[in-house]
Amino acid sequence: MKSFILILSILFSFNLVAQEIKSDAVYEKIIKEYTLNEDGSIEFHYYKKLKLNTHYSFNRRYGETFIVYNPEFQTLKINLAQTTQNNGNVVKTPENAFNEVLPRFAANAPFYNGLREMVVTHTGLEVGVTIELDYTITSKPGFLPGLMADEVLTESSPISSKVIIVNVAQGVKLNYKVLNIRTGPEIVKNKKHSTYTFTFNGIAENSHEAFQPLAKSSSALSILDLASPDLFKSRFQFRLCLF
Repeated sequence: MKSFILILSILFSFNLVAQEIKSDAVYEKIIKEYTLNEDGSIEFHYYKKLKLNTHYSFNRRYGETFIVYNPEFQTLKINLAQTTQNNGNVVKTPENAFNEVLPRFAANAPFYNGLREMVVTHTGLEVGVTIELDYTITSKPGFLPGLMADEVLTESSPISSKVIIVNVAQGVKLNYKVLNIRTGPEIVKNKKHSTYTFTFNGIAENSHEAFQPLAKSSSALSILDLASPDLFKSRFQFRLCLF
């Protein structure tokens, strides 16, 4: 009888612990904005607001952010990098926390040695802090054959709100397709531009089950579709994927 009671107590304790388990981190806000300028240059604006819930989140997963770009054809501007601590104190990311390196995948590829990876080391980290990072990458005219993107909506942690914005000149037709979810953009037009805004709320995190294909590798099939000859028939493409 005592053994039975002990087993029930252990199971009840495990159940309480399981209920208290939460994700290591939560993206409170993600904004991705693409802008096709009239001169052919393309701007990509990214903003994230990430709340860290465990030591693992900043010791192993989100302590650094990596931004890959080509400085020969692209410029990177950091608009905001800061950490808000539990007591409300805001820690601005210092200058020595921004370091450019050669991307690891380009180490043995001489043709890609011109690429750079900006490593942003987030500071003032502890359980419960909120990281904010905002940057813009501007590509010179002609560097890309057109405005194209392949967005997987899920991330490695849950997302409370994700907004994807596409700005094109008035009169430019934007081709887009949303996969595996029924939704559409809010379209606002003025005399110069058309803005397509996709808003998503309550996105679950990627599956962390072992030996399962990664969502990002699955989305590579969509990238091949975008690079097909049809891209150049209708130059401006955009696709969203939810796996």
